[in-house]
Amino acid sequence: MAVENKSAETAQHTPVLVSVVTAVTQCYFWDRYNRTWKSDGCQVGPKSTILKTQCLCDHLTFFSSDFFIVPRTVDVENTIKLLLHVSNNPVGVSLLASLLGFYILLATWAWRKDQADTQKVKVTVLADNDPSSAFHYLIQVYTGYRRRAATTAKVVITLYGSEGHSEPHHLCDPQKTVFERGALDVFLLSTGSWLGDLHGLRLWHDNSGNSPSWYVSQVVVSDMTVKKKCHFQCNCWLAMDLGNCERDRVFTPASRSELSSFRHLFSSTIVEKFTQDYLWLSVATRHPWNQFTRVQRLSCCMTLLLCDMVINVMFWKMGGSTAKRGERLGPLAVTLSELLVSIQTSVILFPIHLVFGRLFQLVHPPEVLPP
Repeated sequence: MAVENKSAETAQHTPVLVSVVTAVTQCYFWDRYNRTWKSDGCQVGPKSTILKTQCLCDHLTFFSSDFFIVPRTVDVENTIKLLLHVSNNPVGVSLLASLLGFYILLATWAWRKDQADTQKVKVTVLADNDPSSAFHYLIQVYTGYRRRAATTAKVVITLYGSEGHSEPHHLCDPQKTVFERGALDVFLLSTGSWLGDLHGLRLWHDNSGNSPSWYVSQVVVSDMTVKKKCHFQCNCWLAMDLGNCERDRVFTPASRSELSSFRHLFSSTIVEKFTQDYLWLSVATRHPWNQFTRVQRLSCCMTLLLCDMVINVMFWKMGGSTAKRGERLGPLAVTLSELLVSIQTSVILFPIHLVFGRLFQLVHPPEVLPP
């Protein structure tokens, strides 16, 4: 008798794990005259479950039901208490601590890169300019993103116009490294006389250094006298072992039709979007002239990651009942309930991504380029 009482007391104090799933469902019928779904005369029956919906209607027609899984509420106070007791939730605390440590390491690296980038945002006055020259040309040189695109060679440029040509000028800066991968280098070239309308540009290098090969994307020359820009679409290697194996090329200005062509706009937009606008990738490929810094981008990524984790907690195991069914959508092992939850989380996350992705770009100008 004593043993039975002890067993009864033990059973009374044994904790029972209860899972509660809240869902909103509604019955509809197809109104063939108005060609829309309506709920008039239909209601959800008492035998409805998470697996099926019972519809009670007072007319006969085509029926359907709307199913929405309501996310659970995240109690911030209880969550903080749980995190303060490491023994109660070692996995969660370890994960958050690892993310925080990883963020601090990356933020330190990003801050150093931002500091180094500030040294690259400058217009270099060429050392071989004649101080008495009165005509100036702003030269923007874009190095491509391809592997081995950067060069250690000494690059020389000559401008050709309808009224003459410039002297060969060495494009260099003693205070920074030029022509790095994906970089924009800006130089000020001066001439003693006006060159007229530009119709050519010559680039070559001496093939010196450990990595002399250079992939030049484009060169933009601005005539400061008449305020006119010429775009030279290079997109080629100046190298002895890549491309056409040439390190001396002459380029002509691109026409308006070439600049507005689909091929040019598509390729330039793809590169710009992925390297500058794609938040996660741009932490590494961010342009020094862009004021949206690496630390700011990394902080946005960390915030979005934490928001994703919170929203995933809201829907954690919400579709567990339906997941047991053998239904699959296509070759992927995805149930209908999981698909509905993924759509709901995407809808919730979209405005958050939109706000944080554009936050600092709205505060600062998107890009600061030389005049």
